[in-house]
Amino acid sequence: MFTGLIQALGTVCQLAPLNEGLLVGVEAPLASLSHPLALGDSIALNGCCTTVIRLEGDAFFVELSKETLSKTAFSGLKLGQRLNLELPIAPTTPLGGHYVTGHVDCVLPLVSSEVVGICWVLTFALPERQDFQGLLVEKGSVAIDGISLTVNTVDSTGFTVCIIPHTMNHTTLGDLPVDGLVQVEFDILGKYVQRLLQVQGNVPTASTPQT
Repeated sequence: MFTGLIQALGTVCQLAPLNEGLLVGVEAPLASLSHPLALGDSIALNGCCTTVIRLEGDAFFVELSKETLSKTAFSGLKLGQRLNLELPIAPTTPLGGHYVTGHVDCVLPLVSSEVVGICWVLTFALPERQDFQGLLVEKGSVAIDGISLTVNTVDSTGFTVCIIPHTMNHTTLGDLPVDGLVQVEFDILGKYVQRLLQVQGNVPTASTPQT
């Protein structure tokens, strides 16, 4: 379990095909992480939970399966790309963000980025014919590339978040171009409520066409 508070930024230093998946090497200031990294540890890369399989100096390596590549933006990883890093929390860790599982729900594009005062308002598009809108509430939580953010506004086409300078400067959001893709995890509390209502037949499933 993660909280969406980014602990460090890593840089992709190696990419290699691995059967139908991908071997990814990430160079990072490991001392900046909340505890020493060890083989078998979980670590969130842009909000996706992965497992450390090798350590070499200031770099660690993870394996991305075919399933992970199909559900995330990692199929487009490039050498030199920066990634948000977070290690799991302990039960005694203060919960500064919100509960983030590291399981990506979808990949969404950035529609626009607008400077408002000292902040940036980012707008993301929601896909048609999927009930993701019901998982977003104004002033609720959403994880964007592993970053715990507050939903500013939401409607049938998309949602916005407001980014303060500290977040922009200490995460990969400063690297994100318009039309760039982000990995999104909706609040797990909302997903359980939606699923319960679906089982009871009160709301349509995400794959049901809307009329």
